[in-house]
Amino acid sequence: MTGNGFPTYLKRSRRASVLAPVVSLITACAIVALLASHVHIANVIITTVAATAAACATFARSHYRTQRYVRFAIRARLAKNAEPDYDRLTRQFRSLGKYVQQSAHPSPEIKDALREAEDRMGLRKGSTLALVVPFELILGVVFNCPAAAAMLYAGRHPVILVDDNLQLMLDSPDDFERSYEIVVSVLCHELAHLLAWNTRWSRLVSIGELFVTTAAMASLVAYGLEHNLIFGAIGAIIAAIHLGTEPALADDERSSTPLAIMARIALVAWVPFVVAGVVIGALPLGLTIGVTFLSLGLRFILATIRQREEFYADALAAYALGTSSPLTNFFRTLTSHHPGAWSRMFSSHPPISMRIKNLRKLKI
Repeated sequence: MTGNGFPTYLKRSRRASVLAPVVSLITACAIVALLASHVHIANVIITTVAATAAACATFARSHYRTQRYVRFAIRARLAKNAEPDYDRLTRQFRSLGKYVQQSAHPSPEIKDALREAEDRMGLRKGSTLALVVPFELILGVVFNCPAAAAMLYAGRHPVILVDDNLQLMLDSPDDFERSYEIVVSVLCHELAHLLAWNTRWSRLVSIGELFVTTAAMASLVAYGLEHNLIFGAIGAIIAAIHLGTEPALADDERSSTPLAIMARIALVAWVPFVVAGVVIGALPLGLTIGVTFLSLGLRFILATIRQREEFYADALAAYALGTSSPLTNFFRTLTSHHPGAWSRMFSSHPPISMRIKNLRKLKI
């Protein structure tokens, strides 16, 4: 671990990590206070409880696939040298047995790269568990580029998820040293997220973000039910359909199913519902603008924080390696595209071109 810039970027990243849950909590309190100024206290309590339950359920549902594969891979790793235990531990996951036997266990090269990355980052060797998990199984979409991700399994166990494509980079005999340096730089980047607390409060931040989004919809529905029962009931139906079918929109395998179609219809119907409510006076302009500003504002702030965390993790990896070249070379291998302004505002990762530009500015 070299360079005076390392502790500087580590402090910045940790400050950003602490800021994220604080902003989420403040925004959640603000949206509840805004609702309390427009509806009866009983409706405020009901709406808050309902939004909290919906946010937790949505978070659990969206992370179920990741947790499932990580849990299964960990069990396979624990039972690697004991065939009877392997059969017992993985009985409930029989359909995934072939996957685990082939790719749950990282190659020796990946293990060596992770140990070197831990040493470079000043961490104790063996403190992080590496799992090879095909990202398309987790994301539900075709994922062809090499990648890795850091997480705290069960909130406390540091895990690095390595995609098959990243491991394949070390299976080619051509220019192995260059590929090895790139993989080490990617793993240093992921370890930087763990070292800088970026994953420590990710569950709380995600639930807070979902709560604010859900509470924004629920606030308008609660006001409508209290002042115009029929109009409020229409909004409740639209919101319930949207919240119940939203996960289908993020899954390519279910993009053409009735659930995904219903999710799109509900999402499109919500805008004219709100506009019509303001026009006919069924929804107050102040509450409508307030909840919209708070929900979109929180998404923008959290996206900005997450992008800064990516920049800081890039810098930490570069300082740990003593050069930014391996990480820059890795970014050049990725498919580059130019997202629209709206996507850039709410994306958790900055554009590749910007990350390369920032790495070049570092004085290592």
